[in-house]
Amino acid sequence: MKRLDRAISKGIKKETHPKAVVKCYPTYVQDLPEGNETGKYLALDIGESVSNFRVLMINFTTEGCDMLSEIYPIAQPLLNRPGVELFDYVAQCLADFVHKYHTGKEKLELGLSFSFPVNQTALNEGVLVKWTKGFNCAGVVGRDVVTMLREAVDRQQKVNIKIVALLNDSTGCLVSCAYKHQDCKIGVIIDSGFNACYVEKSDNVTTFSNVNNKPFVIVNTEWGAFGEDGRLDFLLTEFDWALGTTTGGWNLPNFERMVAGTYLGELVRVIMKKLTRERLILNGTGSKQLFTTGIITTEDVITVVTSAKGNLSICRKFLYERLGLPHATTEDCIDFNYICTLVAMRSAHLVSAGVACLVNRTSFNPITVGLDGSLYMNHPLYHDWIQAKVPALLKSPRELKLVLSQYGRGRGAAFLSAVCAKELVREKKTTNSGSIGERKTLSQRP
Repeated sequence: MKRLDRAISKGIKKETHPKAVVKCYPTYVQDLPEGNETGKYLALDIGESVSNFRVLMINFTTEGCDMLSEIYPIAQPLLNRPGVELFDYVAQCLADFVHKYHTGKEKLELGLSFSFPVNQTALNEGVLVKWTKGFNCAGVVGRDVVTMLREAVDRQQKVNIKIVALLNDSTGCLVSCAYKHQDCKIGVIIDSGFNACYVEKSDNVTTFSNVNNKPFVIVNTEWGAFGEDGRLDFLLTEFDWALGTTTGGWNLPNFERMVAGTYLGELVRVIMKKLTRERLILNGTGSKQLFTTGIITTEDVITVVTSAKGNLSICRKFLYERLGLPHATTEDCIDFNYICTLVAMRSAHLVSAGVACLVNRTSFNPITVGLDGSLYMNHPLYHDWIQAKVPALLKSPRELKLVLSQYGRGRGAAFLSAVCAKELVREKKTTNSGSIGERKTLSQRP
């Protein structure tokens, strides 16, 4: 935790940021929903999945908010086509959605949730640092993704949309959670990737130009890269190192690869393979399937652990049919279940250490942590592990809540659009009246 804390401090300082592994990009988000937003707002969520993206419309009423959403597929070839083609396709789907669900012709504000490393230069400007999650569209890295989307929407000539905010998945998670839990100051995504953001004092983030003179700003940590400089080597096992060879050596072992759902299934397989060859399980006899990269998915790990306690039928069926191991004994089934549990538990405990580190960096009390992502949502024990571990890692007791922020990344983008619209109205009123009215910031919640 001390190493992560130092890495974050290095990322938010202007003089050390260029060499920081944990980049800690300021998001320019300095205001959160207050629960009294009104109107209709759009959100576009790109990056949750390599195979699709989501478009949402949030309608705020006096009774809360209603949500409409559609999921649109991304054809595999499009992942490697020029970025202009990807954004044109997204803009076309966005126009279809608007015409399907919105008959009015007034301008709609849109928040873009873009779940890739982006260096933001304003609330609605951000340059793509690198593609991840299987995307590799040429001509996008180094460019402002908001401008590229805006140009694609303009080429449609069918819709009247203004892109007012850019945010990543963890920021969307925090903003969405804050709509109902206004003491939410941390957002964490535990999915195919792993990231977190938190509310930091603006004065501490010297990479951020606080032109609005507000006391706090949300920082997107991009902490998945933590450890690529060797700072996590003391925690790595031989199985973590082996994972680099089986997954094509995408990068060095890091925080994300020890936690995220993309890697847990393969980590279980690597462990099973090693123990089999050492004749510690399966009587030393493996199979072609067991030695095949990617045969075990994180969904498989969750399914095995989800099976009723003491009921090994799911484990046995998986070993027999999927891994071609009909000679697996009851003890082998127990061992397989145990390996799946340990791999997931380590992931949850590492998440807990990261969350505790962020809580310790703040002084908010009470404080809520919003969490989202398939691994957190679907694993039956994951929440309980984090809930038990985080308090034990805090420097001092806090009134702490862990809250599921379902659909957080998409809803958060729409919520932030509503916040931006409300702030614009406030600014106009302030300008017209010549006085400064009351305004709630990240530190002032009812």
